[in-house]
Amino acid sequence: MNPLPPLVLAFQLTLGASPAIRPEVPDPWFGEDKFRHFFLSLAATGFTYGAARTVGLDKGPAIVLTTAAVVAAGVGKEIHDRARGDRISARDLAWDGAGLLAGLALAVHSR
Repeated sequence: MNPLPPLVLAFQLTLGASPAIRPEVPDPWFGEDKFRHFFLSLAATGFTYGAARTVGLDKGPAIVLTTAAVVAAGVGKEIHDRARGDRISARDLAWDGAGLLAGLALAVHSR
């Protein structure tokens, strides 16, 4: 089996070609889903940072691990949305980032 067609499909789904044509849906900055993005990223940050510190990581490595995990989850969610035919929302990612930063601000000031 040639691995190229699945790679091409994955590339198209991620960066441009829509698997289904859907009408353009507004993407407000303060929609209900934006607050879900913020609070889920905040919670994921707290959970991941706490778990990393519990297993013995120092603050620096715990922050790096937490940042990577929460960013991967947010980007993964947007790629999943794109595969379903929705667009990738930079605003969703911005709210994910705000939740991550708020969580890290709280985490670094904890013991």
